[in-house]
Amino acid sequence: MSESLAASACQPFFIVGAHRSGTTMLQLMLDQHSRIAVCPETILFKSLRSVLVKDEITANWQYQQLIEDLLRRLEIFQDPARDVILDFYKAHPTYVGSLRVLLQQWVNDYLVRKNKRLFGEKTPNHAYYLPTISTLLPGARVVLLYRHPLDVICSLTQALLKSEARAGVSLRSAQFEAAALVRRALAGMRKFKQAPTLDYIELEYADLVTQPEHTTQRLCQFLGVQFEAEMLYFQDANLMQDGFAELKQAHANLQRSISNKSIGRYREELDSISSSLLRQFLAVELRHLNYEFLEPLMKLSLSQRCYLYWQKLYYSFGLYQWQEWRFRQKSKLRWLFKE
Repeated sequence: MSESLAASACQPFFIVGAHRSGTTMLQLMLDQHSRIAVCPETILFKSLRSVLVKDEITANWQYQQLIEDLLRRLEIFQDPARDVILDFYKAHPTYVGSLRVLLQQWVNDYLVRKNKRLFGEKTPNHAYYLPTISTLLPGARVVLLYRHPLDVICSLTQALLKSEARAGVSLRSAQFEAAALVRRALAGMRKFKQAPTLDYIELEYADLVTQPEHTTQRLCQFLGVQFEAEMLYFQDANLMQDGFAELKQAHANLQRSISNKSIGRYREELDSISSSLLRQFLAVELRHLNYEFLEPLMKLSLSQRCYLYWQKLYYSFGLYQWQEWRFRQKSKLRWLFKE
């Protein structure tokens, strides 16, 4: 590994935020840069948690499961990341040792494959795992991308309702499923900023679509590279593999010119009761953000207050994370029986 590539492997950057906050658009913009390679959504740190890995891979089954998770996730993207992982696995069918060394090797291989110098990765829900990232990769940098929470909820709700997996789900249920994802991401970023352990920059989606050149120039300065105008012309980039029609449709707007039409969409898509319910559900996080609401909060009926209370309780106990919890328990059982 060359000295410059080794330094880049030790100083990656991560794009995080709530889903549907513009993280994919920012990924594509940065990947147009001649020196920057941005890996698509790996959900790496969620996979590491599910296989009980912190800083060391102590059993080969953990490595095997991690490889399997990454290959399955990356197969949807038109990107060399999957081939990089697969080639490494063919050369190293077993691995026990430092996770940091393994990740640095993967980063280096990816940079070589794309003939670039600076590595980035975009997974919105890595906002939940920023403490883990700072421990494992202390030289990393973070890009925190924000978008108006109610706009995010509208976009997420639309995507959820179009998903075959959510067939039959009510509009209100989809809205609160989206709101729980937004709240968790905002909480992760807020807690990180309270005691930051990595260099970070905050960006606003609204600035990215209304002042794209100025905003990307500021980001390039943070990353230590020169701005390139080509970054603003990402619309021809092929993100998804053929055969993933639902995902292609979800990202169809990325094939169009940068537009500010979706700013404030919640004012047209949410009725006053839905807006009030969601604002009160997100109240803890909204207090730490600078978004203005022109609409007053509506007085809720008893049944609406009960529904809101239940949703807050459901969130507080982490019941929406039951599937993630189930995967962790499954991994613990595997560890007990395989060791």
